[in-house]
Order: sequence, then structure tokens, then C-alpha cells
Amino acid sequence: MPELDDALTAPPTSVRDDEVTALIAQGEAHATAGRFNEARDIFNTLLARDPRHREVRLRLYELEQILGNNARAMAHLDELLGEVRIITMPARVQPPKLTVLALYRSALWEGNLPLELIVDLDRTTLHRLYVGRNADDDRRAQTELPFDVLFNAIAESDAAVPALRAAETFVAAMSVPCINRPSAVLQMGRENVAARFCNSATVLAPPVARVRRTALEAGAIPAFPFLLRPIGSQAGVGLAKIDDLAGLRVYLGEQQSDEYYRTDFLDYVSTDGFYRKYRIMFVGGVAFPYHLAISPNWMIHYYNAPMFEHAWMRDEEERFVDDITAVFDGVRADALAEIAATIDLEYFGIDCSVAPDGRLLLFEADSAMLVHGTDPPELFRYKKRAFANVQRAFSGLLESSGGKR
Repeated sequence: MPELDDALTAPPTSVRDDEVTALIAQGEAHATAGRFNEARDIFNTLLARDPRHREVRLRLYELEQILGNNARAMAHLDELLGEVRIITMPARVQPPKLTVLALYRSALWEGNLPLELIVDLDRTTLHRLYVGRNADDDRRAQTELPFDVLFNAIAESDAAVPALRAAETFVAAMSVPCINRPSAVLQMGRENVAARFCNSATVLAPPVARVRRTALEAGAIPAFPFLLRPIGSQAGVGLAKIDDLAGLRVYLGEQQSDEYYRTDFLDYVSTDGFYRKYRIMFVGGVAFPYHLAISPNWMIHYYNAPMFEHAWMRDEEERFVDDITAVFDGVRADALAEIAATIDLEYFGIDCSVAPDGRLLLFEADSAMLVHGTDPPELFRYKKRAFANVQRAFSGLLESSGGKR
């Protein structure tokens, strides 16, 4: 099979001399220690020496996002994609057992599933093709790039619609199955997912509606309290509980978006006064517990939950990740089966809790939910096990879907 030329695909590496290697190691040490400004300065120095150093530009794309400089991050990615259309991560052990061609879009982190965090990079070569940028390159990749598994990593959002449509065109021209087909991901909007479970006896998914800013300003809204979030926001950015008209006015004064998701607020506090949010990953229709965040506040994210401070919280999380039926049995076990059958994806995750009536309370279902194996082992030894279970099942999904062209 002919090889693609270097303008289309190349691994993100450059020739390194000893000084470059030492600077990269120093930059990575700064990043590991949380000294992100210092790390960025070192990588900028390296980039000035070699503007075509792909690995350095990718690292700056990551660091600028950590530092909140999203425009600079995207400039680095766009510059890189101006040189290559596919970014390759070769398997550490050659030859690879499996080669995955993943469809990506040019976006910040949340725009795609970060496959590099879950793929077994020892045995797997990962090609990331940024579709929709150049139709000729897309067609060449269809015919010239060897791979075993086709995977759509583009996450659902309004901004992703053009890329998902381009990815669906790409997939339709292929003769191999695609994991998480783009046409299915296009149906994963918050309002669509909630509507699928509106009559469920096991899943409680509060209805989600799009509402214009003008309607909110005019007071054309149902009863309080409710949740608002700007459409397109991720990780709780802009999410707020609105309790009254005064609170709505304050919120709108702080937000600039023209359109929002509105959801009824359901108080899901447990009897001990704490809120719990469970993350469960579905791989090939099987549910795997991944983590539990416990907080005194209703808006829970793992990074702001006091899991580091309280051993009892970690003990409870360990019981959950080691035995999902400790929480999700009976009607909630039925709910997991219903979700697996209803969501038409081979790989996705949900964030959920337990509703006051005992059903599974579904917050979100997403094809790009983050899983990783980098938690501090001295505190979260059990999370390594949870991640390993997901990764093992994911590897099995890739292998069962493979078949060299």
C-alpha cells in the first residue's frame, strides 16, 4: 500500500540534539510541578529555534489552554495543521498490534475525545485525522492510509456540526465500520438525550430546552428554581441555579451568550446532607464504574469536590468503583441497561446520581467524557483499578472492531 507523503501525515517529533532534549525535559518537569508559565517559556524558546518542531507546538497547544489562553492554543494547533493533516502517535512497541484512525476536529480539548489517554499506546498506533479542513486530503486518507479501526472522536456541540457532517461523509465512503459513527453523535445534544427518557420508569432525565436571552429578559420562563448554562459551554462554565427573578437578572448581567439551556432543578441531596455524582462509562453496552464525587454543594465537579480531604469519601468511592451494584441495583441496574440500549454509541459516559424517588437521575451522556489513569496512587489506588477496567474493555472493543483493509 502506498505511503502518504510528509505533508499529510507525520509523527509529532523532530530531530533532537542533547541541548533540545535537556530543555524538553526541563519544560516537562516544570509542567509536572504545576509551573506552567515556566514550562511555556521553555517550549516557546524551543519553538523559536525550530518553528517546525511538531511536538513542541502540540505541547504549547496544551499549556496555553491550561493557562487560559485559548486563542494562543488554537493558533498553535492551526499552525501545525497547516503543515500536516494527520498527527500520528506510533505505538511504543513496533510493529503495533493495532492501528486506529481517529477522526478529530480542530478545537480545544473538549471538542474531541482524548483517545491518547485511554488507548494502549504500547501496542496501538494512533492516527488523528482532522477532517473537513481539506477535502482532497480526506479522500487521500480514505484510500492510502492503512488502519485497522475507524473511530469518530469528535464530540457533540453546535460548533462541531460541520466537522461531524464532514466526518459522516468520510465514514460513508469507507468500507469498514466506525465506532461512534458521527451521525449518532449528532443526536447527542442535551435536549435530545433528555427527550429519549421522558417516559422512562427507571431513568429520570429532567427536560432540557433551548431558550433565547430575549425570552429570559422578558420573563417568559417557567417557575423557579431552574438551571441555566450557555449553549456550547463545558465543565460547568456558566452553569447556575436561578432561584428568583433577581438572581436571573444578576446572571444575565454576568453572561454574554444569546442562547442557553434551561433545565428544571431537582434537589438530589442525600440524607446525610451531601450530593453525589457518579461517572459511569459504557463500553460495548457494558457499564463500568469510573468515579464518584461527593460534595456539600449541588454543582459537583471532581476537581472541586473535597475528595482529597476526606478519607470517608474516598472509602465510599472505592466501594462504588469496585462494585457498581452497591449503588446501581434494582431499578437503577435496569436504568443502566436501558441507557445502554437507548444510546446508539459503542463508547460513551454518563454523569448521574440517585433521584429522590430512587431512579437514576441522568445529568449528561457524552461520547467524549474524560477518563485517565493519572490520579495520585497514594490516595486513589482504587482509581487505577477502575481505569484499568475501562481501558481493558476499550482495547477489546477496538480489537473486535478491527480488520485490516
